[in-house]
Amino acid sequence: MKRFLLLASLFLTVVWTSEPAIAWGSVGHRAIADLAYGLLSDRAENGVQTILSAGTAIDLPACKFASFEDASVWPDCVRGRNVSAFRYLKTLHYEDRPLCGSAPEVTYCPDGACLTKAITTAISTLRRREASAADRAIALAELLHFMGDLHQPLHMADNNDRGGNSVGAYYPNHKAITNLHAVWDDALVKAAIGYRGQRAEEVSEQIKLHGKEWQQGNVADWASESHKVAVQYAYGALPTRQMCELPSATPEVLNEGYVDVTTPVVEEQLAKAAVRLAATLNSVFP
Repeated sequence: MKRFLLLASLFLTVVWTSEPAIAWGSVGHRAIADLAYGLLSDRAENGVQTILSAGTAIDLPACKFASFEDASVWPDCVRGRNVSAFRYLKTLHYEDRPLCGSAPEVTYCPDGACLTKAITTAISTLRRREASAADRAIALAELLHFMGDLHQPLHMADNNDRGGNSVGAYYPNHKAITNLHAVWDDALVKAAIGYRGQRAEEVSEQIKLHGKEWQQGNVADWASESHKVAVQYAYGALPTRQMCELPSATPEVLNEGYVDVTTPVVEEQLAKAAVRLAATLNSVFP
């Protein structure tokens, strides 16, 4: 029987840089991977383990590819270390879909270099049994990571603010200024499942109740859903800023009400990501 494990690596601290923030941080991505692993079919689990065991071609000293959880953060690791062979990953973690109004896909997915296309490409590579071991390992890491990114609402919406990175924010009881994207990546994740993932079992309970329902749809549907969450909650629930107001030099002072409203949303997004990741892998290894 598969066990629900939250590894000690969930303790890792997210380091914010001038680059767009890392979706969900290590805590969120590893929690999604851990939850998803417990939902894999036997065939999918065997398929995944075969790829992991052959993944030495992309197992770097600073960016390990030793486990399912390692694979889920591998794309951010190589991006953060600017590994030249994987610089193409930089633009694949998000889609700058306008928060207000609409725009043609080509504006937020130029030449197919965007999050939804990266997910479908990774799925296609995993289905090709003739693909090289290295290509399938990279595809597995991309699928694990990008499915998590897809469910971080601020990776699917933009208000000329780099997905909230340019919106200064004070989180309740935190003296240091951060930004809205970082709040969703890190602070709200810890509010949802705990600093050590100790409340992640609550996410498992949601999966038991709604897992079959959440499997419905496809990548395009899930992307649209995530964008709506950004509109309704990430931006829509802000205490003072108007929905389409452009970034200003004045930071948003978040209150407990914002945290109370958005924490259950984050918990649900983590759960949906795990369910849909597992369902996708189960379809890849039928």
